[in-house]
Amino acid sequence: MDSIEYTTNIVNQVLARRRQRLERRNDFIQMMIDHEDEIKDQEVGQQSKSLRKTLSDKEILSQALVFLIAGYETTSVLMSFFFYVMATEPVIQEKIYQEIRQEIEDDEVTYEKLNQLQYLDMVINETLR
Repeated sequence: MDSIEYTTNIVNQVLARRRQRLERRNDFIQMMIDHEDEIKDQEVGQQSKSLRKTLSDKEILSQALVFLIAGYETTSVLMSFFFYVMATEPVIQEKIYQEIRQEIEDDEVTYEKLNQLQYLDMVINETLR
């Protein structure tokens, strides 16, 4: 199974679960389903002759793929640049390493401990700039 087929299957499963009200998330797919429901409710209430357009499942899938592909490329470029900086700036690399060793001393990585890595956060923010 190729990656497009895999992603298509996942998006279709998510759409089915959301339409059955089995789960709800704060994301693009939920926004499209909520919009679809809102339009249907308005059309039933108004019984107007002009139907408003909602996205089809195929269009929602296409948008999800665009987000996935666009996000993948920008993330990989960002990570590449970050690791380039780490390789060319050993002082920064060492300072980050020492901060990680100090804050995550017992090898248990938690959200709270990650939030304590202030220097790493500054370096990442500088990379994003």
